[in-house]
Amino acid sequence: MDSIEQYFQEEYILEKNRIKEIEDLIKDVLKTLSFCDEHGWPYELDDSGDKKNVLLKDGYSYSTSSMILFVVSKFLNKIDEKSSIIPNIKWEYNKEFKKELDKVITTENYNKDIDYLISSCSKELEKETNYIVNSGTFGPNDPLTLSWLAEIIAKEDIKFGVAVKEKFIEIAINNIIKAFKDPHDEKSALELKPDKGGKSRRSSNHIFPLLRIIHLYKTLKNHQCFSENDTFKSNIKDINGYIHSKLFENLQNRIYQQISYSVLQNSLFDTAELVLSIEGLILIDDKRSVDENLLTKSFEILKNNQKNNLYWRPLKPFVTSPQGDILLPLSIEIANSLLRICKHLEIKKKYYFHDFFEIFENYTKWLLSNVSQCKIGDDEYRGWRSEHVQKQNVIHPWETSQVVTYLMNYKSMIQDHIAYKSLKKSGLSYDDKYIKEGQGINVSIWDKSWDVGFDFGFQNCYKDIQEKFINERTNNDGDPQFSMLLYGPPGTGKSSIAEQLADTLNWRFITITPSDFIKHGEADIEGRAKSIFKTLEEQKDCVILFDEIDRLILDRDSNYYFNQGDFYQFMTPSMLVKIKDLRTKERSIFIIATNYEERIDSAIKRSGRIDEKYLVNTLTHSQRIAKIKLFSGDKIKLKNIEKIAKETVLYTFTELKTLIKSGCKNNGTESTIVKELIKAIDSQEATIKLLNYKRRFQIEKEISGGIEKSIESSIFPYREFLGLLFLKLESQEVIDEEEEKLIKRVLNLPDFNLQKNFGNEYKISGELDKYFKKNQAYPK
Repeated sequence: MDSIEQYFQEEYILEKNRIKEIEDLIKDVLKTLSFCDEHGWPYELDDSGDKKNVLLKDGYSYSTSSMILFVVSKFLNKIDEKSSIIPNIKWEYNKEFKKELDKVITTENYNKDIDYLISSCSKELEKETNYIVNSGTFGPNDPLTLSWLAEIIAKEDIKFGVAVKEKFIEIAINNIIKAFKDPHDEKSALELKPDKGGKSRRSSNHIFPLLRIIHLYKTLKNHQCFSENDTFKSNIKDINGYIHSKLFENLQNRIYQQISYSVLQNSLFDTAELVLSIEGLILIDDKRSVDENLLTKSFEILKNNQKNNLYWRPLKPFVTSPQGDILLPLSIEIANSLLRICKHLEIKKKYYFHDFFEIFENYTKWLLSNVSQCKIGDDEYRGWRSEHVQKQNVIHPWETSQVVTYLMNYKSMIQDHIAYKSLKKSGLSYDDKYIKEGQGINVSIWDKSWDVGFDFGFQNCYKDIQEKFINERTNNDGDPQFSMLLYGPPGTGKSSIAEQLADTLNWRFITITPSDFIKHGEADIEGRAKSIFKTLEEQKDCVILFDEIDRLILDRDSNYYFNQGDFYQFMTPSMLVKIKDLRTKERSIFIIATNYEERIDSAIKRSGRIDEKYLVNTLTHSQRIAKIKLFSGDKIKLKNIEKIAKETVLYTFTELKTLIKSGCKNNGTESTIVKELIKAIDSQEATIKLLNYKRRFQIEKEISGGIEKSIESSIFPYREFLGLLFLKLESQEVIDEEEEKLIKRVLNLPDFNLQKNFGNEYKISGELDKYFKKNQAYPK
């Protein structure tokens, strides 16, 4: 059995079931995240009373509210993918999940919660204590609350107003400088006050609050509403200095120390210290140059450590008191940090999530087995409580929000895992060279190509693709297209369009050719096709190019279809379903590129399978002028450029580039260069010729009852052929006798209609009509 087929029959089913299990559980848990009023969320839910009593039991908590609001913001697509807390991870939902989400997580309630948070921050500032938040658990201006709050402000910049934002930036910068300047100091990242009962507390030299300061720094750096602020800009040089002189070394030492502890029995090894230090180091090292051996060693330690404790229980407290009270990080912080580490490293093509998938699956099993439930009034709620609390029937909304974050991230990364694994096992050709770190859609790449004359085709398809396939993806409310058919003569840039689209969107590029379908011979072509399309359906954010697969999707009424073997005849109806299913997924863009559009089955080209059809013809006269000027490097003046452009009608981009580059590589005079180019043109005809279409304009015949009949459904490449004719007329190229005969044959075909093919393109239709009348080409 092929490895991809075996994967789909075994591991794939388990992984898909896990995704479904997580979705079903979170649907139930959403109710807990919506358990709040205009004053925020309670610290815990239990069976002790009705909803009103539970909400009134605790005062407003900045940390709980900011933590949960951040997760609610993510559900509402209000958290940028540049977030350091959820980096480059999309939360995707099926229709059933989205329906439940829209019922319980509403923009109206979110706005009320945001307004109350802003009001609370403003009131805190009015006390003139230099606090913007004051957590009963973590103290004033604590880095945990500030890091969540920063992500919310980044999206709700205007709502928070100038005064609150300015004070927030000032406080955040002070915290960052203090922590980065002396990362060894216990109080540098977390400064505590006595608790409500007057008990003194102290922070320890722990990585947990320091990592949240690093998150805070990255959020300020990554979002323009902070990075363009004068306070930030005036301090960034000092901050960078502390990162390189103090913080980098501190984090490295923490990692090496924990790796050393890991081999000793009864040592001070702490999983949280190791994992959170690695994440901190990756975040401050923009080149992601962390030693790969060190990373692999650390993941191996986590794998071995999990044999004794599935949930990597933290041991080192980050807050202590003389009375023996302590605050420990939670294992969910470690798990979320590990997912973030894996996501950051994927940009460098280091796939630790896939290589150590088992440790995440083990932890997830533990999480799913520790769901808490409670009943308040007539309503039942599900969620999680702190692992340090053994009380039954208790739910902590703040802990639940972090578990939901992990599960949603994990669900998304399982899907990525399925895509990665199936693509590897399928043996399909793919390229990640267009995926660039820290970038999303970069329209300037497409614009740049447009500026230098890549205006393929007469209907300005390049501009249309930008509007429908790129611009519509630059905002959450867009309505982008997902499939296109590119057709035209060979060598006109159909594959280049697909590659440039991947480059612009910052997506993976996958190429499918006929050889992929016959990898195991013709007898298994259908089974192979099923595996290929199942693999493609699991991908997301990819540009998929089906290159010259005409034989698999031939017009079922054509002789081309009937003259091929049974295996291939069987494929066209099968491919109709597969292409429609791929389009329905709306996860990637697929492009069918062909030199013979008229041979493809009409059902393939219908809406629901193909969104747009584009003719990709060769260069126009003005485009050739622009290209010759570009390739010649100013060695040829405009007068001679126009002369060469006139002589290179129907040259493809590659042919023209090769010709000009070759002719201009020697340092001769302009006159010598032009003579050599004209000589080369005389001996080097363009690949594209009008006469290449002679066979394509023959009416197909069939024998019925011993009588030869024309097939009425014959389809001809009118638009493509007439477009090339226009290019010749545009440059006043001589039409020879054989070409004139072919043109008259085309015009005499029963379904020829110039207006139908070039209705809105009056320049083309007008020029062609004038030529046809002048040469009496129209049928009488």
